[in-house]
Amino acid sequence: MDNIIENALNIYTDGSSKSKPWRGGVGVKYVVEFSNGKIFADSHVLPGYPNATVPKMELKACVLGLERARKLDVYNRVNKIVSWSDSRYVVDNYRSALYAWYESHWFNKDGRPIANATEWKEFRKIYFTIRKENKYIEIRWLRGHSGDVHHAEAHRLAKLSAEVPFQKALSYIGIRKRQSLYRTSVGSVCLRGQKMAIRIKTAEYLREQKLHKYAYEVIEKNSSDYEKSDIAFSNILLREGGRYVVDFNANGKNPRILKMIREIDDTSRTGRCS
Repeated sequence: MDNIIENALNIYTDGSSKSKPWRGGVGVKYVVEFSNGKIFADSHVLPGYPNATVPKMELKACVLGLERARKLDVYNRVNKIVSWSDSRYVVDNYRSALYAWYESHWFNKDGRPIANATEWKEFRKIYFTIRKENKYIEIRWLRGHSGDVHHAEAHRLAKLSAEVPFQKALSYIGIRKRQSLYRTSVGSVCLRGQKMAIRIKTAEYLREQKLHKYAYEVIEKNSSDYEKSDIAFSNILLREGGRYVVDFNANGKNPRILKMIREIDDTSRTGRCS
């Protein structure tokens, strides 16, 4: 059974990401079913993006769906916009992006940077642009792979989009292969304000918060967290693949690298702090 609101511009969006090579795509389909029985439908295969995660693409699909809706002839014939997504990430967080996160300059209550802040900022801008045009907006959730033909089409378009990443990367992420046995797990490293030797796996600059986001692995062999991998933020520039002795804070809810004490020579694999 299709999810559709009569006399409203229904926007079905989906985001897709593939790891080899790492790139993402977006799919958008528009449907209006008028009370007189007439139906308008349109869909787009949009170029994808390199280095993009699924949550980022799901959010970007919603943004692009709303932005492109204003260019449709049918846009001026409706007073209601309904954006359908199977992403709990988008549906559960968009209200926070409209008000709380914006007012806190894209940090949560613990001071941790909000992920995908640039895309959330874009969402907020287009949301209020449409509201100023006297149109009501709903962001609704629908279950993925539930048989809705319109969302299935958006999903198909998103996978096609991921095959043609012609857009500029939404953010630069420097990546190095992991050398430890563990994948990155948020909160796996217990922060106690300690000094520790680490290796940077990925590095991303968060331009809205003016911070660097690092995925790191612990290389200090005398540490109980040896080989564990976690996330931390810092205003210190470190390079992906680099090995450093650093000072951490003692707040697992807002993990920060406070100081780079020294860089470890790549020829030395002891990883011990002195």
